Amino acid sequence: MNQFLKGNQIKRLIGAIRHGGAAAWMGILVRMAAPITSKIAFSLPLRKSPDIHSVKGVFIFCPPRSGGTAIYQAISHALPSMPLTNGHVLFLKLGSHIYRKFKKSKNAMPAEFNNFNGYTSSLHGVNEGNEFFTWPKVNKNLEKNFLKLTALLGPIENESIVLKNVRTYENIASIYKACSQTGILFVRVKRNPQKIIESSLKVFRRTGVFHPIPNELQGTQIEDPVRFAVKQITLIEKVIDEQLENIPDSRKYVIAYEEFCDDPYTFIEEIALNYLGYSKSDIRHVPAIENMHVSSKQKVPDETVERISVLLKERLK
Repeated sequence: MNQFLKGNQIKRLIGAIRHGGAAAWMGILVRMAAPITSKIAFSLPLRKSPDIHSVKGVFIFCPPRSGGTAIYQAISHALPSMPLTNGHVLFLKLGSHIYRKFKKSKNAMPAEFNNFNGYTSSLHGVNEGNEFFTWPKVNKNLEKNFLKLTALLGPIENESIVLKNVRTYENIASIYKACSQTGILFVRVKRNPQKIIESSLKVFRRTGVFHPIPNELQGTQIEDPVRFAVKQITLIEKVIDEQLENIPDSRKYVIAYEEFCDDPYTFIEEIALNYLGYSKSDIRHVPAIENMHVSSKQKVPDETVERISVLLKERLK
């Protein structure tokens, strides 16, 4: 059976159908296609290996519900880039042609960014590419398969690749080792953990799923969703920070989501000028980036907010 139909994916599917719009339906489509296309992408021989030393870009890591997708969208829109997109997941190399055509169109200047649980609604929309990072054979030869992923994206001229994935947080150090000779910058997105957990609980009540689940919580019965969410997020945060300790300071960069939304172009310019070798003239100003903001909408009841705060203090002692 296609792993799309296994385990908690059924719950996520039902939640997407009930509550999502176009992004949810695109998410369903790419989830169905990804096990097949990722296998094709990594099984085919590498005809022409990219010059590993010329590859540059950004790889974003964060817990779920941290604002990472919005930052993924912002960096991809602002810089000469080639992110992994829904088009790549569905049509492999044709996805790059679709994205470049989009970047030249008037639609490349949206007024706002939208996503549904990390899924975007169009072929040119950014994609986390879970299957492209967790397909079993990928980790057997990470360096070779990173080159295959780069070849799939096919960055040209001055383009940077842009990637984001929350599921690979336990393998950040291994991924760095695989692309240590590149100019990939590892971007750690941080957000107030209280807000992450509140958002995670909102998604759980909508879909019945927490994702991803750390190894320490695998097989645990979710009898108390609030306590489970606090453990999930704090464990993921801890692992990410431990993994990033293995990466030189010159190759990692920390973004606080709330600060990014207040002044996104300060962060984008620093990444572009100081790490990727761009000039200010290379940076595109997009209304959706300038309109970014932190939602003030309360996602869970007051009593849940208070309980999260108490449990967080206990966990972070």
